[in-house]
Amino acid sequence: MAVLTSPCVGVCRLDDATGLCVGCARTGDEIANWSAWDADRRRAVWDDLAARRTEGGFGHPALDLSGPEVARMLADRLAAATGTWTVGTYGALAAFAADDGPAARRATPGATVLLGPGGALRVRPGKNRLRAFAADPQAGPVTFALFREKLPPRPPAAVREIGPDRDPLDPADRDEVLFDLGLGRRHMTFGVRTGDGRLIDRLRAAEGRSLLADGSLWEALVAASPRRVVESPIARIEVRRAIPPRDGAPPDGPHGHLMPDLLALGLDQDPALGLPETYLGVLTHCP
Repeated sequence: MAVLTSPCVGVCRLDDATGLCVGCARTGDEIANWSAWDADRRRAVWDDLAARRTEGGFGHPALDLSGPEVARMLADRLAAATGTWTVGTYGALAAFAADDGPAARRATPGATVLLGPGGALRVRPGKNRLRAFAADPQAGPVTFALFREKLPPRPPAAVREIGPDRDPLDPADRDEVLFDLGLGRRHMTFGVRTGDGRLIDRLRAAEGRSLLADGSLWEALVAASPRRVVESPIARIEVRRAIPPRDGAPPDGPHGHLMPDLLALGLDQDPALGLPETYLGVLTHCP
């Protein structure tokens, strides 16, 4: 395959110790001459990048895939309907995985839906220019990411009522009320959806305030265990399963995490993802 994609991820800074760019792991000479080189010479550089990143202690590399190739990788993984998919931020995420074997799959124009008894995943890639990052794309997680500066501005970190959910994965849920818990992240929202009048009143009372400043709200959410609705620009995960105890192990199948102590650190994404600072992960798949 001809390699036309540049490894550049927008972090253009040479490391003093190694002489390599901390964003793409190329040398200054390779960066300067990239556009003039043929596919074979670019291929040779790409083949060496993983080892350079390991030796230099850099993060996970961008895969040598063009936009259409990333879209095909995502479509192939959705077609297999296996593994675990996650959407979230550091301290708050939702995960979708079938409880036993492949998930039920439903395809509609522009979207793929995976269904399980405890939740569901919908992916709508649209025309977003996705980039894929992975340390080992064959055996490990692959994170599909968007360039940070192309995302909307950071919203207020405050609880907000959205109203009836007009885009649920199950049409029967259209009358339930959706609230954004206001995590203040550019690349994802963490919401809850409920028809419980008492919980609706409690959430409305918290509107305009930070979830982190209202310790009793999280306890009310755990007690009521409403549907969790976590979205990124390309994906929505809905978790129907009850919220586990704070000290309990994550269940198999769909589940969600909301950890105020980690959220308070203000990190946009888990450092373990190894993404460059210029990108934010909007969907991760672990085979």
